[in-house]
Amino acid sequence: KSEVGRFARSTLEFGNGVSVPFGPDKYAYELRHNVWCLGVFDNRQNGAVIGGTNMRNAEVIFDREHRRVAFVPSDCAAMYAGNRNSALKGGYGLSGCNAKAS
Repeated sequence: KSEVGRFARSTLEFGNGVSVPFGPDKYAYELRHNVWCLGVFDNRQNGAVIGGTNMRNAEVIFDREHRRVAFVPSDCAAMYAGNRNSALKGGYGLSGCNAKAS
């Protein structure tokens, strides 16, 4: 993981002045031991989620009424395994978090 940590960090900049920094731990994933891939996937449908990998290890709140998004850091793997509850009412962990310990 130390080599991946040397990859570039970036920031998503939104029109209202909000900035969301992210690094390689958010835009890359470990396919297998020491093999890292860029987190761009074929949805096999019409459409895509830009920044989908940035949602890993976070509970994401989509407030459609007020057109806002919030990211709450979370231990996704623990939630999926039932060892941690969601901070959100009705929230749950997805296996797609892909947050296995390395």
